[in-house]
Amino acid sequence: MIDVDEQLRLLDLQQIERMQKLLARLRHDLQRWNESLNSEALLETNMLEAKTYSDADIAQWAGSQENGKVLTQKQVLDAIELQMSQASREKTRILTSMKDAVWSSSNALRSAHQKRTSLLEDLKKPTKPEEIIEVEATEI
Repeated sequence: MIDVDEQLRLLDLQQIERMQKLLARLRHDLQRWNESLNSEALLETNMLEAKTYSDADIAQWAGSQENGKVLTQKQVLDAIELQMSQASREKTRILTSMKDAVWSSSNALRSAHQKRTSLLEDLKKPTKPEEIIEVEATEI
């Protein structure tokens, strides 16, 4: 059986590992968030630019052809709006993922802290052999 000091050390290591994983995940998700923001900004710029062109200019501006058919300004704007909507949903998914990671890590760390506190309290309680010695000493 592992002694209490070893249990505390392992518990501390598990908490550190949990925090390292959280940091790595948050870094990755923040990078994805920034990429999504940049993509959304580019789409907004494209939207504004596409609105200034006529149907004849749209084909030259974006090389907008689908199956050899030239797209109209409305079709290009609709496609950009769809992409913007998808980018917005992706940002929401990323934000939800980051919140979930923080909350689950928080709960795990709280649980580990409670377990650590419980182990430390158990250390302070008298052990059975000490209780037996005290009982024997009072009987004599």
